[in-house]
Amino acid sequence: MLWLPATVGEQVFLTVYDRIGRYVDVGTSQSGTLDFLTSEGSFREFARLIASIEIFLRIVRTGKIFYQIYPELPAPDFGKRVLRQEELIDHLRHDNGFYTLIKQVAQISSSRKGCPPALERATLKSQHNCYMCGREFIKDDEHSKATIEHLWPLGLGGESLEENVVPGCQKCNNHRGHAMSWAWGPVQSTYHYGADGSEIPNALRISLGLARLMQEASGLGENSQKPTTLKVAALALSPLLQKLKVETGRHHLYFEIMKHAGVAA
Repeated sequence: MLWLPATVGEQVFLTVYDRIGRYVDVGTSQSGTLDFLTSEGSFREFARLIASIEIFLRIVRTGKIFYQIYPELPAPDFGKRVLRQEELIDHLRHDNGFYTLIKQVAQISSSRKGCPPALERATLKSQHNCYMCGREFIKDDEHSKATIEHLWPLGLGGESLEENVVPGCQKCNNHRGHAMSWAWGPVQSTYHYGADGSEIPNALRISLGLARLMQEASGLGENSQKPTTLKVAALALSPLLQKLKVETGRHHLYFEIMKHAGVAA
């Protein structure tokens, strides 16, 4: 288990990872290792996460379509139909509890109900700074005003539960979008030039922040020694985004910058 899930969306994703993703491996025809990469371990994990994300998003997409057509279909039949449509039934054959989770994810991602007013008020009062970038909330500022951030995105089965919501500024909320893993970010396309005074792009910084979050929640981070929820990890690390300095005068790839962010291989 990568971390302790708090929402049904996380439970479905982590099941996909445990049943399929973690068995994905990247081979080489040379010496049998990937030592030529900056971070062999992180590269292998990237491949596992990408496979899990692809499968999970197919389940969410098909689940949402089927929920609009078959909202009354019993959960076991609903889940089996979704997996069969995506040709995953043989890989993710599971008990009725898993099929129920698939239907719940479809329902949540279709309705996308926001926070109950009481939870929203309590959450926005709980912190005065953005969990992602650390900026202080300013009510009338377009970028700095406090918003509700679902650590596991609402559109991917992230419920509006106390354990899944934190205050985040409008700017970070907009830039993060639906990203639920660092592997969602600009990994393969990163070719950042280290120039004097240049800043790392927001999409890359958020991806690195999510890498720190997942590492902390897995029990391998700065403050934890056993798996925790994403919220416990986020509060322990807040702010997730770091001010990174990279060597100037050359281009940097993602896994090189990841080392600067203190993320273990």
